[in-house]
Parts: sequence; structure tokens; C-alpha cells
Amino acid sequence: ITQADGSTIDGGSDNVILTAGDSLTLDQVQTSGAEIAITAQTGSVTAKDFITTSAAKIGITAAQNVGFDNEEADVVSTGSGEVEIIATAGNITQADGSTIDGGSDKVTLTAGDSQTLDQVKTAGADIVITAQNGSVTAKDFITTSNANIGITAAQNVTLFNDEADVTSSGSGDVTITATAGDLYQENDSTIDGGTGKVTLTAGKKVTLDQVQTTTAAIKVTAQGGDVVANDFIKTSDAAIEITGDNDVSFTNLLSDVTSSGTGAVTIIATKGDITQADGSTIDGGSDKVTLTAGDSQTLDQVKTTGADIVITAQTGSVTAKDFITTSGANIGITAAQNVTLFNDKADVTSTGSGDVSITATAGDLYQENDSTIDGGTGKVTLTAGKKVTLDQVQT
Repeated sequence: ITQADGSTIDGGSDNVILTAGDSLTLDQVQTSGAEIAITAQTGSVTAKDFITTSAAKIGITAAQNVGFDNEEADVVSTGSGEVEIIATAGNITQADGSTIDGGSDKVTLTAGDSQTLDQVKTAGADIVITAQNGSVTAKDFITTSNANIGITAAQNVTLFNDEADVTSSGSGDVTITATAGDLYQENDSTIDGGTGKVTLTAGKKVTLDQVQTTTAAIKVTAQGGDVVANDFIKTSDAAIEITGDNDVSFTNLLSDVTSSGTGAVTIIATKGDITQADGSTIDGGSDKVTLTAGDSQTLDQVKTTGADIVITAQTGSVTAKDFITTSGANIGITAAQNVTLFNDKADVTSTGSGDVSITATAGDLYQENDSTIDGGTGKVTLTAGKKVTLDQVQT
């Protein structure tokens, strides 16, 4: 079935059903309050203009690919009426400016191979995006409200540019999974769970920019690679958990991890290092901060209030370039090799009743000039397998 440019198929207020044994090339397809069903039994569906209805389902299924070729190729079901698009053995592709809009109902996009998406939205309903054998690339927003967003790819998930925001405002969760590949977020892209959870998982590496939610947990896992954070990861009154199979890196002064209020921060570099750039802050709010590296840690600003800080380098060393501080709670720093308080900013302070314990198990404990170790009203215990060099130590 082929429609020339400017041609319209209009069902009035009744269903539009288009079926081809091979492929369909469509222009304007519309109806009102009734279903649109489009099927290419052995080929592909190509849309060059709008496909639209109201309060009814739009279903597009192709044996091969489904393509929306330009900015006019929108799929819109206003009101209640889901949008379901299936490219059984191929790809779903949206040109720049194309919009898939579920109105106030579910959007389901399933590709046997990969998906390259532009604008995808609905309100008060879920968005489910699946690339069964390939990857998902988002070039613009994917957004809903008070509902879940789930993006799953067999390979990679890429938020391609600063417009590629994934947002569920209100109570919905955001879950992104790159099963056997990388999860990559470009600079100034935002993943926002609203008041719902954010769960980000990759079979290999995770590279993040802005990740946030409100009063819900954030969990980031790189099962076979590094976690690289290039901007903030933040929530309030909820936990943040970041796990890299190798390294976890916070690359610049924007790379803060913040859980304000109650909500522990746990960061694990299973086989590698935890590294903070100058100006980066890890803030547990009023809950525990636990940093564990299979090798070493190079830290900048680490803080919480009224809760413990536990820092462990299982086979390597700990180097602090700035403050490590809490109040009314303990600070424990343990390294298999050396512990170095690198400069005059590298103060380790527990105000109030908490203890400070620093152990360089098989190496040296070194404190630079004008660095301070302060136990408040608690004990200070400093131990090294080799040499101890101290500057200001008090309790």
C-alpha cells in the first residue's frame, strides 16, 4: 500500500485498518474515537506524515522495519488509547522532530533489532521500549507522569545529546537496562524519576550525566565495567547505591553524589578504584556513607551528619585531597597499603562523640602540613604497618 504526499486516509469516526502482504508507505492517516491498525505482513511500514486518532488505540506492526521519516511523521492518540509499535525482525526509527504521543495511555515500542527514537511521550501511563537484539538510541525526550518508563536493550542504551532526557514526573519509576552493552548519557542529559526510583544497569560500562529523583532510591550497576559520573547524582530521604565491576569515577567538580536527609550512600568499585576529581562531593545527608574499593581510593570531599563514614581500600591505598567529616558518629578509614592526607585541606573530622580510626595495614600513614585529624569528644586511633607521619591531631 502506497500513499502519495498529501494523500489522506480518513476513517471519520470509525476504524482504519490497513494491511499489506509486503510493505506500506503512508502519508496522512486519521480517524476520531476509533482504532487505527496497520500491518505489513512481510515487509516494512514507512510513515511520511501523521497517523492520528483520539481515545482509541493505534497499532503498527511490521515484519521488518517501522520508520517515521521526517518531523511531520507523528503518531498521536489523544486521550485514552494506547500506541503500540512493533518492528518484528527489524528497527524502529524516528527522524528528528517526529513525535510518538500516547495521550494518556500506554506507549509500547518493540523492535527485533534496534531503536533510534526522537520524541516519545504520554501522561499518566507507562512507556515500555525494548530492543530485543540490538540497541536503543534516544535523540530527544522520553517522558511521562505518574507512571513508569522502562527501556531495555540487548546491547547498548545511548542518550545521544543534551535533549535526550528521560523523565517520569510524579510517582513513576525509571528503569534503563543495557543488558550486554554500555549505558551512555551525554552531557546535560537528565534522567529524572520524579518521586519514583531510578534503576540503571549495564552489562558493561555506565557513563552518566545528570541523574535525580525525589524521596526514592537510585541504583546504578555496571556489571562488567566502570561507572563514570560526569555530573550530579542526587535524591533526598532515600538511598543511593553505585556499583562498578571495575572503577567508579567522579570526573569533575559537578560530579556530586548527594542524598539529603535520611538515605545512605554506598559506592563499590569491586575490582578497581574509587576516584573523585577536585571539588567533587559525596554527601550522605544524615545517613551512612560507605565507600569500598577492591584496589585504591582517591577522594575529595566526603561528608555526612550524625552517621558513620566507612572507607575501605581492600588491596591498595587511600588518598584524601579534601575533608572527610561527620558529626556525632564514627569515621573509619582502612587501607591494605598506605593512607595519605595529601594536603592542608585533607582534614578528617568527627565533631561530637564519634571516634576516628585510620589504619594503613601494610604501609605508611602520612599527614601533610596543616592537615587536621580531629575526633571531637571521641577517640582517635592511628595505626600503620610501617611509618606514621603526623601533623595536627586532636580530640
